[in-house]
Amino acid sequence: MTEKTKCDIITHYLFYRICHLLSILKYACAFRSALHPGNDTAMKNIIRKYQDLILLILLFLVILTVFFHRDRLFQGKDYVFSSVNAAYYGKEGRVYAIDRGKEVISVIEADNTVSHILYGGNVRRFGYAEGIAEGADGKVYISDSSYVTDEDGVTSTQYRIIEYSKGRYRTLYNAGEDMIYDLQYLDDGSLHFLKSENYGLGYYILSDGSEPQLKQRIYTGDVLNYASIDVNTGMVAVSVRRGSVRILNLDTGSWITLKNRDEHLMPQGIVARKGYVWFTEHYGGKICRFSEDDPDVYQDVYSEPDLKIPFLSSSEDGSSVLGADLLSFYRISLDSEGRVNTSYEGNVPYKGFYQTVILWILVAAGALMALRLLRFLPGVLMDLLYNEASLRMAAVVFAVLVVSSFIAGSLLSQEYNRQNNEEISGMKLFSDLLLRSLDTEALDSIHSESDYMGSAYTRIREDLDPVIENAWNEGKDYYYVLYRMDDERLCYVMNYYDSVMCMEPYGRTENPYFEQVLETGNAYALTSRDSDGSWLYIFRPVYNENGERSAILEVGTDLSYRNSERREEIRDIVLNVFCSSAVMMMLIIEALFMIGFFERKRREKAEKEEEKIDRTHLVPLRNIIFFSYLAFALQDSFVTVLSGRLYNGELNIPESVAAALPLSSELLMMAVFAVIGGRMCEKIGSKKTFYIGLFVETAGFIICVVTGTYFGILFGNILAGIGMGIINVNCNVIASMGDGMESTASAFSDVNTGILSGLTVAAGITSLAYEFGGSTLVYSIAVIFMIPTFLLIRSSTDLNPESESRSEQEEKIEKKEKIGFVRFFFNLRVLGFFFFVLVPFMTSVSYREYFFPVFGQDHGINEVRVGQIFLICGLLVIYAGPYISNMIIRRFGTFWSVIIASIGMGLNMMLFVLMPSIQTVIAGVVILSILISFAYACQYTYFEQLPDSLMYGDGKSMGVYSVFENLGQTIGPMIYGSLLMLGYRTGIGLFAAVMLVFSVVYTIIMRRERKFFH
Repeated sequence: MTEKTKCDIITHYLFYRICHLLSILKYACAFRSALHPGNDTAMKNIIRKYQDLILLILLFLVILTVFFHRDRLFQGKDYVFSSVNAAYYGKEGRVYAIDRGKEVISVIEADNTVSHILYGGNVRRFGYAEGIAEGADGKVYISDSSYVTDEDGVTSTQYRIIEYSKGRYRTLYNAGEDMIYDLQYLDDGSLHFLKSENYGLGYYILSDGSEPQLKQRIYTGDVLNYASIDVNTGMVAVSVRRGSVRILNLDTGSWITLKNRDEHLMPQGIVARKGYVWFTEHYGGKICRFSEDDPDVYQDVYSEPDLKIPFLSSSEDGSSVLGADLLSFYRISLDSEGRVNTSYEGNVPYKGFYQTVILWILVAAGALMALRLLRFLPGVLMDLLYNEASLRMAAVVFAVLVVSSFIAGSLLSQEYNRQNNEEISGMKLFSDLLLRSLDTEALDSIHSESDYMGSAYTRIREDLDPVIENAWNEGKDYYYVLYRMDDERLCYVMNYYDSVMCMEPYGRTENPYFEQVLETGNAYALTSRDSDGSWLYIFRPVYNENGERSAILEVGTDLSYRNSERREEIRDIVLNVFCSSAVMMMLIIEALFMIGFFERKRREKAEKEEEKIDRTHLVPLRNIIFFSYLAFALQDSFVTVLSGRLYNGELNIPESVAAALPLSSELLMMAVFAVIGGRMCEKIGSKKTFYIGLFVETAGFIICVVTGTYFGILFGNILAGIGMGIINVNCNVIASMGDGMESTASAFSDVNTGILSGLTVAAGITSLAYEFGGSTLVYSIAVIFMIPTFLLIRSSTDLNPESESRSEQEEKIEKKEKIGFVRFFFNLRVLGFFFFVLVPFMTSVSYREYFFPVFGQDHGINEVRVGQIFLICGLLVIYAGPYISNMIIRRFGTFWSVIIASIGMGLNMMLFVLMPSIQTVIAGVVILSILISFAYACQYTYFEQLPDSLMYGDGKSMGVYSVFENLGQTIGPMIYGSLLMLGYRTGIGLFAAVMLVFSVVYTIIMRRERKFFH
């Protein structure tokens, strides 16, 4: 029975159930319409009302189905082999073919169709597959190899045994640098294998949940090509580099060596089963079989000129074998009468090609659903085209992208050409060193496989190996290969990795460059790709003592390393140019908003229409919070390190605590003075409150510039926190004074956008300024950025929440008595919002700030890459947020927008629980950014419209709101850190469950307050 993964079962079950329910609904509606014709219109109205929700659910199911079967999307009618390295028998006639440079395993059923494909090429699944054994219950066991680089930059090959079951991979055993041979699964559930150990072998048995047990150690006394064991008869067979096949009986401990009938014997792949030993003979291009019943001879089963099969696998009864030659694989068997049956597989059809067709139909249907859900986009685009500020932003974005693309393209082209020229020049120089060190007399004395590791071979290696080892020490991953003509065909003599025998034929692939090198004496450089990777190499002629061209030297490097490094460099260049351009773009855009505000003020003053416009438009909230937060955030990346360096034990507290004290004090003062700032705005108006916050924050930066001491930094950060807290809450208070729900939401979006823009631009400026001028320059820049803040405040209109008029609903509420803090705070509407919605949501944001960097570091994502992903997500929030929040609020109202954001956050984290991978986490960070882009504004707007907030006062209620907002952000890392001690999936799963439960609880609490939900 073909294995089905859990995801397959779930998606097929869901699809079946949905179709079943839809068919029932269809017949039920038809029957009901027949009985009650008038109800048909009511049903249509219900469907019309909830059509977007139905489409959203269907789109989610379509995406889920396509995602879990995405590997089939680009599968044609036939599977085409590209570089088959080996093939292994499975259960029920299945064959597992290792293809595409050992990074892919195709599963071929007994009916000769490909049922599914296992993709590797990374350590989380499997690296490069070496051996395969199928177990019970559809489990597949894979022995693999992968390149691992340690902390010192030394790269080594590591071998493992991996279990694949129901779509998941699990490492059972890590063998280190010891190669694993002949992995086998027995019916008792144990795995048997051989492992290379110091010119010998270890016979191991691995049972699930335990370490491998050494059953017997075998000394072979020579260098092996491959080894195999027949666990039923206790027979061990090895192919030896010196040109022999040796067979050991474990019970008697006696070795026999097969007699060579021909001039050469170059065995490579070998497998022992049921008293038979199959092996490949490279020099003659043969596949041979030895039987214990006739130990004096072995039989040539199949031969073909230049046949080169590196590995063989056998059926359980030993009557047939599989062998691959890169292009495809052979099936070779002997029947009871000794007749040879041979088949060579070509392209194999996919099993269930109709599934690929259905998937593409689902993709098309999903696209239509998405277009239907996004039918508002044309209207938004038209609004943007008629908006002067949007056109300015679009022009700036386009110009920056064009310029950054040109710069990145030029840098990449120059870097690519430089690296290629350096690589080829280095390889030519390296080949010159090898040719000067080569003992040509010893090279001419090597004629057969028996010369492997002989005196001449050792003499050549002693001269050449130090040259290549010096190159490796300098970071040059070169290799060398020596070839020579023998009996009119090209043969290997040796290579640095010791992976070939002396005078082993080059193989069936013809290379015209070899003949040209020997005839013309010219050198040639070229690139190629094969099952082992991508290569850059050059051919040089070797001259003997008589001045004759007698051999060929190949020098090359594995471009898999180089391409990986180049891809990383390309990503770095592109991201660095993009991030730098983004910072400049954001500064220009904020400057455009600032210019637009001043222009609008001049028009209003000339036309005297100030009283007719929205109150929130009288104060440039986005620009004020942007410049003040930009100055405030400039020190975030270094203040802790700087404080630790300046601290000299003055406070009698540990250095780690003292280093964190300035930043902690700054955040504490920001939270405390958020409450005070809200009351100040009510008492003295917005303009004076802004001035107080501005002067206090600027004074803090000036103290940091002038003093340069620990206490100066501490006191300066306290003042900066006080000033920023006052400015921040003052902006929120003004945003809450909008003329209607959409106006208020838009104002809060501007405030959030300004904060995020300030944080993003600050990170880019600090990375440059701190390198050139240290902390003094950074704090000086902070003081400079307070100047445009002062100009913006000076040009804004003074507003007072207590003196401004309200909408009709607000006026009705204001006629009621004012309430105090106790009545405001201790009720289910406000207290429930804080503890079931706001604090959990702000805590969950640490999924991005805390969990992603920690999880990313475990998966090779450094701090620079994390910062660049943050920047990209920040741009998404900054420029998509205002449009998304307005659309969500108009569509669902403030209450349901808040609940949607909280439930979305819980489901986003649950996505990681279902599919724990770095790709899922990155996708989760992007989804979280989208949720944040509208959640903050919706939460502000909803809370500001609560009757309790209106009766308590805008300034005071927003001050309390800011305290709990900062509380959630502060405890987020601590909660994540505690939960992750239970494990990534368990911790995130618990938090996601709490988020979902809290959202439902608050919805139930507020079910009787629906009049405030719209």
